[in-house]
Amino acid sequence: MQKNITYRQFGAVGDGVTDDSAAIRRAHEEANRTGASVLGSAGDIYYIGVLEETIPVRTSVDWQGAKLIFDDSHIRYDDQKHRRVWVFTVLPDTAPEAIFVPEGMTLSRNQVNIGLHFSQACMLKIENETYKINRRYGVNENAGDSLHEYILVDEKGNVDPSTPIQYDYECVTAITAYTTDEKPLSMGNGSIETIATDPKKDDPDYDNQYHYFARGICVKRSNVTLHDIDHTKTGEDKAYLMDRNGDGKIEIYGADKPFGVPYIGTFCFRECVGVLMRDCSVQGHQAYNFFMPDGARNECGSYEMSSMGCIGLTYRNLRQKENPETGEVITNSTMYHGTMGSYYCRNLLMENCYLDRFDSHQGVHNATIRDSVLGFGILVIGGGTLRIENVTRLSGNTFIYLREDYNSIFDGDITVRNCKAGAGITSLIEATWRSFFNGLPHCIGRRIDVDGLEVENTAFSIFAMRGNLEGALEDAVNPLLLPEEITLRNMNIVPRIAQRAEHEQVFPNVKFTAEQSKE
Repeated sequence: MQKNITYRQFGAVGDGVTDDSAAIRRAHEEANRTGASVLGSAGDIYYIGVLEETIPVRTSVDWQGAKLIFDDSHIRYDDQKHRRVWVFTVLPDTAPEAIFVPEGMTLSRNQVNIGLHFSQACMLKIENETYKINRRYGVNENAGDSLHEYILVDEKGNVDPSTPIQYDYECVTAITAYTTDEKPLSMGNGSIETIATDPKKDDPDYDNQYHYFARGICVKRSNVTLHDIDHTKTGEDKAYLMDRNGDGKIEIYGADKPFGVPYIGTFCFRECVGVLMRDCSVQGHQAYNFFMPDGARNECGSYEMSSMGCIGLTYRNLRQKENPETGEVITNSTMYHGTMGSYYCRNLLMENCYLDRFDSHQGVHNATIRDSVLGFGILVIGGGTLRIENVTRLSGNTFIYLREDYNSIFDGDITVRNCKAGAGITSLIEATWRSFFNGLPHCIGRRIDVDGLEVENTAFSIFAMRGNLEGALEDAVNPLLLPEEITLRNMNIVPRIAQRAEHEQVFPNVKFTAEQSKE
């Protein structure tokens, strides 16, 4: 049995012109059958064009410095199939399994055993399809998702303390079990170039919309490391400061805006445990703007890394490419939408990264950001613990933005240690209240603990609240839940609790402790 096989053994040319996707597929299928690792060849360039189906990966891959080209330029923006075929999918040894749910099954928040037994420890998706959470407000409004979460259990159904049950389930309608593969698998040591499609080439009347592409690497297996990958993206129109219509003016959100397609992500992680992405160079994605029928401006979210339903996902030593001459810098929110987005993940860690933002859309539970520099945002919705240590935030209005489209909810503790906030940042937390219930209590932090925060703006406050807060605490539809305690230590100023005087009056019963500012 061979321990290693190469792409060249299965017919890959590696000249950057010949489509090597069939040879690469054959190599991985053989490796999956035999358990061999797959090797690239230094100096080779493997061109991968349009795929009918993903290339399955079940063993480790070392590209040994080779380059891969993912050419999306021949895929129409409205091609429903080919634009959503991942180039590589890292698959688990065992497929997810639907678990029989006993009639009348219920679960309670912090319940320590779910009353079921399994053949091995696993990750579970618990769901109540009859109740909706995270209803979205605004230009992207929707009816929300079924109440659900991901937890770890052992064979006897004991819930792992690192993933306590977050919600009360009046009924459990579905349970899915995912194996947590114990054998490590790695993939990397090479470069990837994505060639984006030009939608105007196929349709001169094209305007930006949600025509998402999913062409990259999708990890659906636990205990995987993606490492030492240099990703670039060409073909996107990043020269947004152009006079497209020849009127002598620059209209960033009008006729001079760039056109293109958004990406779900080049590196995606789906329903897996203990996954690491490290030591990679990543590419920001163009912010594509368009106008809604009512005239409101919207923006297609486009991502380099995305994750959904993951536990224990770590981003370590990731650096976003910059080019100040073209405006490609991590503080340019007009050019970039964002490199990272997550959905319903737990125990996220971002460590020693240089990126434009950290963004958890729906329901992150426990997140840590440390030893990092972030450009224009920390955007969070969820609960548990948000811990931010030794982080420098460069731009934007606020240090932490609780996303208003999901009701600015963080049902947990927020801890800040030894951080810095740039001159334009005027608040620690920005949140919005409105009489709109999205399925979850409108909590904007249980306890807020700051020890070491250097701010440049002397008008800095703890909260920048948006909306009319009159009656918010007693609102019958969506009562606002204030923090129980706010503690500040070792700041260079003593900030106000809220930016606006009328909003400060909403916080009379919050225990607020602020030591004398340090010299």
